[in-house]
Amino acid sequence: VTSQRPAWEPRAVDSDSESQSQTQLAAGLLDYYMREKKLEDILRESTEKSLFLKEGWVSMGWNVSGGEIYGRDPETGLAIFEGDAEYKVHTLPDVVRDIHKKDMNHDWVIIRERKNKFDLAAKYPELSAKLIGLTIDKEDELENEIVPFEAFENDECDLINIYTLRHRKTDSMPEGRMTVVADVDCVLFDGPLPYKDIYCFPITAAKAYETSFGHSPGMDLLPLQDAFNMTVSSILTNQAANAVQNFQVPKGAAPNLPIV
Repeated sequence: VTSQRPAWEPRAVDSDSESQSQTQLAAGLLDYYMREKKLEDILRESTEKSLFLKEGWVSMGWNVSGGEIYGRDPETGLAIFEGDAEYKVHTLPDVVRDIHKKDMNHDWVIIRERKNKFDLAAKYPELSAKLIGLTIDKEDELENEIVPFEAFENDECDLINIYTLRHRKTDSMPEGRMTVVADVDCVLFDGPLPYKDIYCFPITAAKAYETSFGHSPGMDLLPLQDAFNMTVSSILTNQAANAVQNFQVPKGAAPNLPIV
């Protein structure tokens, strides 16, 4: 699926010369983001996750700290960046949505990602004390079996979980909504959705019938893997017992083989 790069072919809605020239710019931008901004790696990684973990998700957003520096804030002296689009890969547990839907076209999602708390503290100085005091829940790490428990004994991580709600512009919420939180009392942003859409896309090999979840060939291989594991376990159990298997049979049941 990912062996060949997508062949972009931008098309103009109008036939005037200005619109036609913009298609060349669009093609150049798409190629730039695929090559320089590693969008191709993002798509490959999300596809790989979808094959093993049912779903791979890609979110698109605007990073105000991206791009080149074009000035400084006269009050704080902090650098002002041009900003740039950014893409991130997420797995199934990282994207909260309405599980009662029967399709994957969601009006809202909550995206979990990890960011450096010291970078966030510098960006939000009024919340710096709360942000620096946050830590990743050890139980969360243990449930995902990412690292062994011993690694947390005397280890401090600079990363914390950030949750971003993106709500599409609907009749009940005409301006949409985006809320970014680090904890129940640590809200980084809350306001109208600054994008045209929620820009969170699922990638999955197939869709589970009448659900909002994806399906992957890896799930079909689980029964075979279980049978293989039981077979190997039986062999290794015998080997661990000095490779001696004991069978109970009546005396004289052994065959009389001729001596050659």
